[in-house]
Amino acid sequence: MAAAAFQNDPAKLKRLIFAMNADQVVTFRAYTSPQALSTIAVVYLDYFITLPREIELMWNRRFTVPKVLYFLLKYWVMAHSVLWMSLNMDPNQTGRACNAPFNRNGISCQLILTVAEAVSYYRVYAFSGKNKYVGAVFGLLYMAYLAVGFYFVPKFLGTVDF
Repeated sequence: MAAAAFQNDPAKLKRLIFAMNADQVVTFRAYTSPQALSTIAVVYLDYFITLPREIELMWNRRFTVPKVLYFLLKYWVMAHSVLWMSLNMDPNQTGRACNAPFNRNGISCQLILTVAEAVSYYRVYAFSGKNKYVGAVFGLLYMAYLAVGFYFVPKFLGTVDF
């Protein structure tokens, strides 16, 4: 009903879009704010502060599932921050040039969420005393999570156009 009113009056539609700021969903200034950049700095600061203890306590021990998940999550977040900056720190990147970095960031976010979910699922399994039934149920739930995430995220990314 409301859409029909704007369909016949392009000037009204243009004013509505301007009022909603819908023509600028993502702005360079919003994503390069001091808060966003300081968050990345905290990630790297944490890395440098904890590195000596990490080397001492984790690098010389055998690999376990939690340890692998820890390393994947910690170091992929650092790599992701570089991918994020490649998309958001270049104000000259416009139009189709944004698609590749945006897609890279979208897949990277899905990978980070996948590892973070694996940590959560493994913790529940460990808290259950490594009960094989809990492991089987949570393994199936995790596979369902993966299937849904890796189906819909690329589908969504394919619809985005700058």
